[in-house]
Amino acid sequence: MNTRAFLIPLTIATVLLYVLAVVVLFIVKKPMPDAVWVLIPLYGVVTYFLYQMIASASSKSPHRFIASVNASVLVKLFMSACIVGGYFYAQLPGKKALAFAVMGIYAIYTTVLIRALLPVIRKGNA
Repeated sequence: MNTRAFLIPLTIATVLLYVLAVVVLFIVKKPMPDAVWVLIPLYGVVTYFLYQMIASASSKSPHRFIASVNASVLVKLFMSACIVGGYFYAQLPGKKALAFAVMGIYAIYTTVLIRALLPVIRKGNA
């Protein structure tokens, strides 16, 4: 899968995350932190660049590919921890909602990334 083809599932995931955020907003009827609306495209951009990095590393060697996947998960997890930690440190309202939203966004984008990389792995092994 080339990087342009990866934009389709990434865009679908972004739209679904926005729809899910709006649905949760109306069901819970509590204000959602404004940061959630910015974090969705931020994670999308980070996921896109990580996909480019991993796809280029997969052609070199399988070990480099695995190391790149592990590094991408670590980068996004560390980014999530910094965002949540900074939000908690600033003592802004909606800490619990932001923490759940960040982990949901992280999980969705990581799933999209790994599912998009599976054909790259199979193509490299053939």
